[in-house]
Amino acid sequence: MYQDIKKSNFFKISICLFVAIILGLSVVFGGCIIQSSYDWALETIEKNYVGGEFDPSLAEEKTPAALAALLDKYSAYYTKEEYDEVIKSNAGEFYGIGVSLQQIEGAGALIVSVSGNSPALKAGLKTGDIIIGGEVDGESVTFENYAQFSEFIAARAKGEQFILRTEDGEYTLSKESFTQSYVTMRTKDTGWEFRSSVGDSLALFENKDLSLDFLPEDAAYIKLSQFYGGAVNEFGRVVEKFNAYSMNTLILDLRSNGGGYVNVMQSIGGYFVKSASKVAMTAVYKGGKSEKYYCGNHPQKIGEGVQVYILANSGTASASEALIGVLVDYGICSYENIFISDYIGQSSPGRTYGKGIMQSMYVNSWTKEVLKLTCAKIYWPNGKCIHDIGLTAEDGCTLVQTENTVTKEDKELKDVVEIIKTRQG
Repeated sequence: MYQDIKKSNFFKISICLFVAIILGLSVVFGGCIIQSSYDWALETIEKNYVGGEFDPSLAEEKTPAALAALLDKYSAYYTKEEYDEVIKSNAGEFYGIGVSLQQIEGAGALIVSVSGNSPALKAGLKTGDIIIGGEVDGESVTFENYAQFSEFIAARAKGEQFILRTEDGEYTLSKESFTQSYVTMRTKDTGWEFRSSVGDSLALFENKDLSLDFLPEDAAYIKLSQFYGGAVNEFGRVVEKFNAYSMNTLILDLRSNGGGYVNVMQSIGGYFVKSASKVAMTAVYKGGKSEKYYCGNHPQKIGEGVQVYILANSGTASASEALIGVLVDYGICSYENIFISDYIGQSSPGRTYGKGIMQSMYVNSWTKEVLKLTCAKIYWPNGKCIHDIGLTAEDGCTLVQTENTVTKEDKELKDVVEIIKTRQG
């Protein structure tokens, strides 16, 4: 249709179109109705959103962002630029040092997690470390709170070396762009992790420092941190190692794995013989339409005779809970062999998060702005929905008491391994 517009009128039409979008107007162009951003958002929400009550009259202004603010906590509005950053993040592309932190008032910042293949991981920083200070160009600073640490990091240029100090030592690193890895495997004698190789691609490297001497000889511990980026291929590579070592016990750690892409979960479900090519979940959309999602099927699989155990906590959510549903419903892991963190001092018993709903991205074809909307309720292969319920001891899961969500030595894992040894005799 653009080819039929004469050059003499194109500039005028473009200006009118631009003004119409800015003013939030809908215009007719070449026989097509171009909606305002607000009208597009309103129509998209009313057609697809199933996350709860929605009253557009409550919006503070007529913008997509104002409408999105009325939706559930899982829905959101993104500008084109914001969504571009989301895409990069979900693909595993990051910039920084690669740590998630929690403030320890008067004592610096507690490392809650360290991203795979990140500058922090390569420098030797670990989950549970408390960052108490830093140094750059010979000038030292003490961190009394997270804000001071954040300011210190923000002031550093890309590639500029600096020191972070913990209670145990000093670590030299710099802010860099990196591709995050999501899977590690550890055995009694060695470990395997993904790090940057030629051309910044991730490759699997052996690291004997990752060994866990308290594991049984035939057991492998696999940590899956999220369902993004290259998680499918990474999981497949460690399954190859698992089979090559003739392991008979798999301890799958999904603690604090908040989920990710459905298709990544489906594909990982296909690395188990009993679930390959079978239904992974069913999504029920607005109006009652349903759609089945199937597990993948890969040449390398974890066999029927392998004993599978799962570690979970209150941060285990969404795609993680869906994968648990696959493993439970096809007899790969029993409820009893799901170990849930039961934090000492909390008011209620341990449970997983309980997110049995799905979000989809809806893109405005004109402006490229995006709405992320809760669009479906999710059911396990057996018809179970864990939304707002999660998995608990009432399902038959095993609660494991632990003091903190983050510990250096991971005493909770050691306790679980002892229970496993007892059960296996």
